[in-house]
Amino acid sequence: YGRTTYELVLARDSGTAHHFYASPFLRSSHLVRLLTSEPGTGIDLIASSPTVRCIATVLPLARRLHLDPVLKSDLLPGREAAAAELARALMDTAESVLCTHGEVIPAMLGLLGVRCRGGEPTSCEKGSIWKLEHQPDGGIAGWYHPTQRAT
Repeated sequence: YGRTTYELVLARDSGTAHHFYASPFLRSSHLVRLLTSEPGTGIDLIASSPTVRCIATVLPLARRLHLDPVLKSDLLPGREAAAAELARALMDTAESVLCTHGEVIPAMLGLLGVRCRGGEPTSCEKGSIWKLEHQPDGGIAGWYHPTQRAT
């Protein structure tokens, strides 16, 4: 008990793996503070991979903003091109939060041509956050916020 957590990985013969573990909601609280800090600018849409892990990540934010998360299979691993297209379309139409998987993010950012601000991350940790913005020159800038760990 205490702060000890355990992970169970269910590996199937097909090669898929399902991860089950308890997660602190510190990450979700950080997401709410980071993305809702400017008064008068709101989040219009929350899109999530349909996995339990992503849904659990965005649910506290969705409840706070009285939004229903939209489940998108385009945010699943193996759908990086579709994830990039979805992100680009949403950036053009709405203030959005997307929840996907660490293995999807690097390819998605590359396909979008994101220019990193504040240095290149060495990895996309579980619970990390990318904030993307259109730039005046037509490019997309990205800011990486690493996982917030409990102390």
